[in-house]
Amino acid sequence: MSIPFVTSRCSWHSINGLLWALAIATAFAGAPARAEEKAPRFKGDLNEQVAKLIELHHYQEAFALAKEAREKYETAFGLRHAGTATSLCNLAQCYSLLGEYSTAEPLYLQVLETRRQLYGPRNPHTVDTLHELGAHYWRKGDYAKAEEFLQQALEIQVLGWGEKHLATAGSLERLGALYVEMGEYAKAEPLLRRALATFESVVGPKHLASMVSTHALARLYSEMGDYAKAEPLYERVLASYEQAHGPEHPNTAGCLNNLASLYSAIGDDAKAERLYLRALSAFEKSCGPDDPDNTPCLNNLANLYAQMGDLAKAKSLHLRALAICEKALGPTHPHTAHSLFGLAAVYAAMGNEAKAEPLHARALAIREKVLGPDHPDTARSLASVARLAVDRGEYAKAEPLAVRALAICEKALGPNHPETAAIARNLGMLYAKMGDRAKAEPLLKRAPAARVKAPGLEL
Repeated sequence: MSIPFVTSRCSWHSINGLLWALAIATAFAGAPARAEEKAPRFKGDLNEQVAKLIELHHYQEAFALAKEAREKYETAFGLRHAGTATSLCNLAQCYSLLGEYSTAEPLYLQVLETRRQLYGPRNPHTVDTLHELGAHYWRKGDYAKAEEFLQQALEIQVLGWGEKHLATAGSLERLGALYVEMGEYAKAEPLLRRALATFESVVGPKHLASMVSTHALARLYSEMGDYAKAEPLYERVLASYEQAHGPEHPNTAGCLNNLASLYSAIGDDAKAERLYLRALSAFEKSCGPDDPDNTPCLNNLANLYAQMGDLAKAKSLHLRALAICEKALGPTHPHTAHSLFGLAAVYAAMGNEAKAEPLHARALAIREKVLGPDHPDTARSLASVARLAVDRGEYAKAEPLAVRALAICEKALGPNHPETAAIARNLGMLYAKMGDRAKAEPLLKRAPAARVKAPGLEL
């Protein structure tokens, strides 16, 4: 599966942070400062340093400083203080980005309650916390809760600031992007179109905020398989990012990655390879060669090489991505699991099931524990383990795994999502091998609407 950078890892502070920065500046224009906001801060404000480290993707450093900031703010000002709430929110975000979801969640909820008490339920700080919770649950794969918090934020902004406010547009874009991730394209498109219309009317079509919103719409069309609509939008965004940020900025690299994924989907492997290599070079120059945010691009390029039949290159890139993730994020992080998953798929393609099976098992164990039993990534691992069992002729072992994978995808992504259809078709092929035509035929008719790129889900 090609991994997009518009919303990959829910990194709204990198790309979509521009939307919120612009929106919140407008929301606060002319607003009087509260007593809590006037309270003294530490010299060389620790919260600002943490936020900068997060922006630079230095999550381990940010985590250490965030713990220090929380302790100092709580000791100096107590729990009910704006600076303390910010330090706690930063710490929660670090836990979430590092995959410690169960630790992050209660901290986020505490921040939300504190900010409601300090500022009221409709203040931009409170709404920002709702967005943070939405991002957290998105990372965790709990799309229902992510949707709940993002809808809360949107409703507050529509009622308080109106349909055409920049903050409202930012919330529309976030919720629309979530629906894209969920495969709910019919819900996503009107939201993303409304967001883009607002940004273009308020700040102009060439403004970077409008380009960020255009980027999200391009990704929607690409995911829908409407590549004719997506390609020119990606090209516009790429030109804008290159002009505004330069060729080696993470935002530019993210757009290159997404455009490469489009070309990979339509079978133009030469263009896809060229753009993936440009994206990877840009990420390495801007973030460093060992930054974990390089790994989606590494894995995408590895998947491309696997599809091109160059399994040696694919293996090398997946191994590199795995090493980065294990060192930077730890052995049980979801992104570590993703690299394990890709590497296992390459070994399976090489015919080396002895190496593929334990890697798939390890990825599945991480995903079930960290993301939960109902996450789409868990379904992908289940489908791949089932595929190995089918290849060995162990149909009785494969069937319950494939059935469970399909049930997860139907619930999380919907019955019409391309990956749901691919898993349904694979289950149908299993039933055909088992001689059960009655079960096989309806499943085999559910052909995917788009080329599926997830390793282990190939038809």
